Amino acid sequence: MDKSGYDNEVRNMLDTIGRIRFDQPKEVIIISKEILKYANRVSDDNLIGYAEFYIGDAYYTLCNGDNCLMHIKKAIAKFNKVNNHKMLGECYNLLGILFTYQGNIVNSLECFQEAMKIVEKYEIHYLGAMVYANYSEMCNRTNNFDSALKYGELSKAHCDFIKNTPRYKNICKAVLIVLSRVSIKIGRKDEASRYIEELRYEFNDVENEELGLDYALLETVWANFIQDKQLEEKCVKKTIKAFFKCKYKIDFFWSCVEFMAFLWEEERLDTLEIVVKEMEKYIHDFFPYLQTRILSFKIDLLKKQNRTEELVDALQDYYLKREQQNQFDLKIMKMIVELKNSLMISKHTNMLLQESVGKDELTQIANRRKLSEEADNAFENICIRGNRFAVEMIDIDNFKEINDTYGHAMGDSCLVLLADVLKSVENDNLFCARYGGDEFMLIYKGYTDDQIIETALVIKNKLKTLLEENDFPKFTISQGICNNIPEEDNKLWDFTSVADEAMYYSKKTGGNRITLVRSKKEMTEMIECEITRLKKCSQKNKEKQINKKDK
Repeated sequence: MDKSGYDNEVRNMLDTIGRIRFDQPKEVIIISKEILKYANRVSDDNLIGYAEFYIGDAYYTLCNGDNCLMHIKKAIAKFNKVNNHKMLGECYNLLGILFTYQGNIVNSLECFQEAMKIVEKYEIHYLGAMVYANYSEMCNRTNNFDSALKYGELSKAHCDFIKNTPRYKNICKAVLIVLSRVSIKIGRKDEASRYIEELRYEFNDVENEELGLDYALLETVWANFIQDKQLEEKCVKKTIKAFFKCKYKIDFFWSCVEFMAFLWEEERLDTLEIVVKEMEKYIHDFFPYLQTRILSFKIDLLKKQNRTEELVDALQDYYLKREQQNQFDLKIMKMIVELKNSLMISKHTNMLLQESVGKDELTQIANRRKLSEEADNAFENICIRGNRFAVEMIDIDNFKEINDTYGHAMGDSCLVLLADVLKSVENDNLFCARYGGDEFMLIYKGYTDDQIIETALVIKNKLKTLLEENDFPKFTISQGICNNIPEEDNKLWDFTSVADEAMYYSKKTGGNRITLVRSKKEMTEMIECEITRLKKCSQKNKEKQINKKDK
């Protein structure tokens, strides 16, 4: 977050939250509420969004799902209003995790996918590293192992871009641990070994307090996988130590569940009972879904040990928690519907706002509505003065291939780049707009043919230079222009339709070219000449083929 526009008091509070966010959630709530007061006072929607997000995030750490959802919902509304895409993605990522802990997989998937769309559209690598890591972990828990590996590798790829950020090590370590454990589960020893070696080589502090439990569990399942009983015994003790040392077990809940499953499978029932009792105490006031997960281990234990009276109590407790979960699900559904309605209204309002100011939402160049107004006014004034008027149509060559090969996010980036080039040549007598899809229209007032060709070449060359300087797929454009002095019975359509034909002529004759004509008649003659040329070429080819056969 850019803190430069705030006074020292606000900056200090934001810095403090950054330092203590993952360790002191109650203090984060107190500080964030002070920031919220200030932000509301100065009507700073972006800062309000951050304050609401930090409060919701802290409530998540404290396992207060209702308050978490309430504040994240408010944060989403503010970030959506100010187009803070990075934080919108972080909100969806947090909701994805929250719904997973609540046993609401459908909404969890939906939130993660919303975050992924933002990652792909705006190439936010920090967000991508987090979202794909969390999604990989969720795929692991639902036994979708191929997807877990796929999204884990995607997270790793995004991590390569964020090596200088404070959370890089923790995100990268976490995803390597998930990839290692998944590889072990599906019996891919070489892959698991490679991921573990990468962990040990890249991060010699991997057993830090934050990731100690995850890493200790990884070592335990690895030792079991390679059937090293001596190492396994040592690792189990290390995992138990890390388990009791872990302050916020909610962040490592699924590792705790996996550890309990391991203890059950290996019939380490005494140790399992100790861990279950500790987890019962820890999640006593947490989400009903998490409590039922722990209760299921307790029920299995009591059955195994024939402790009938305790088993009856545990089953009754399990039934009550399930009922609470059903009620909880209804409440969550209501809040989700409210959130979606709020977002739909907000998006519709933003769209109307963009439309009213005449800007295309993606490229920030004039939109079709503004183009219609500008073109009509320009044509009317030109007709009165008897000056030259021109329309140019521009289309990206093979744009579908860019989308298919590199993804729609890259396609959008190419449109934005071209729009930036067009904005750079705009002036009082040259208007540029996005016509639709990958097509742009330019309106020239009082330009000669030579001046238009010169401008068209500037656009082509500037685009080429920018593509060479940046990491973009190399693409070209086809340009079609109609330039003339309007006659008395001419309409704007006479120019736009001919310019469109000229643009398609450029495309059909190889693309990456400029075609300028002055009238429909000239365009028709040019097309007829091209058809004649193609027929002659075709005839020559046929004659060559006949001559070859004769020989």
